[in-house]
Amino acid sequence: MKPGPGYKAWHCIYLCVLVLLAPTAGLSIILHEGGEPNLLTWADKPANAVVGKWSTNASFVVVSPKWVLTTRHQGTSPATVDINGVTYNCIYNSQWTGGTAGNADIRLIRLKNTDGSDPNLAYAAPYTTTDEISNPIVIGGYGRGREITLYGGFRDNTPYGYTWGTGANYNNNTQRWCTNIIDGNDVAFDGIRTSEVITARFNDPGATQYEGIPAEYDSGGGWFIKVGTAWAVVGLTRGVEWHGDSLAVAESWYRNPNLQQDPDRMDAVRISSYAAWIQTITSTDCNGPGQGDLNGDCKVNMLDFPEFANQWLRTDCGSENKFCNGADFQPDGDVDIIDFALFAQNWLVDKSL
Repeated sequence: MKPGPGYKAWHCIYLCVLVLLAPTAGLSIILHEGGEPNLLTWADKPANAVVGKWSTNASFVVVSPKWVLTTRHQGTSPATVDINGVTYNCIYNSQWTGGTAGNADIRLIRLKNTDGSDPNLAYAAPYTTTDEISNPIVIGGYGRGREITLYGGFRDNTPYGYTWGTGANYNNNTQRWCTNIIDGNDVAFDGIRTSEVITARFNDPGATQYEGIPAEYDSGGGWFIKVGTAWAVVGLTRGVEWHGDSLAVAESWYRNPNLQQDPDRMDAVRISSYAAWIQTITSTDCNGPGQGDLNGDCKVNMLDFPEFANQWLRTDCGSENKFCNGADFQPDGDVDIIDFALFAQNWLVDKSL
């Protein structure tokens, strides 16, 4: 996919932010002064429980009753996470990281209750279609919010943006929600990872009700679209344009100091590009697929043997036939004695969770 118009200049800003943020920082939400929603009465938004706080520096989204999704660049791997005051244990696997190609800013984590049983969490399902552009969204996350209003201009004292929270507000302790509109899609490279993204802008206090923009400590927070009566996660907050000498003194603008229109941009990992990868893992619910598991039950046993036998000695294995329906374990294009050895090596392995 080609980068969109203006991508080069904006991308430089994103690279600076992500180089400075990685691996220990995320992003949060800046709302316009007087534009904060009352979370007790604002009903047209996802449930608070579908967004959680990731360690001390980011956020995550619950995408199934047992799985959560976040970005990778914040870098921490906590043993537990908290959702609405309840603690859950985290299970990690390298095969749940990076999407199909392994290099995107995205990762799945399997949760368990502290007694080892499976949770049954409220969640927002992954958005699966590519019609996101121009859709209104609700964004949720934890972290630094608006602190000081910035005023500029030569003839009047009109606001143009806000500083990010400092001191006691320099954290990801507070959940915030805002709205915006998706305005495009792109490909983002942060120096390490390449991700399909969707984009939005911090336009003006009147652009949408409760318009906001991510700031520090909300990487991994969710962008949500309403589908019928249900909410689906369409993006994971990944990067944001910002201004300031350092992250400690950072600003978000919807104009520039001369009061000309100059909206800051933001982006999120585009979930529709990774939905099939997400759903394959969450529906299989395995701690890694295990070479030899051909029927998707997370085990290698006699139930897999008939499928392996059906593919035996095929020489046309490739991506178009899913490498002979998975029986070409190596994969090298054929199903032979090397694949049989791998099958035998994993015999009776059980990776179900």
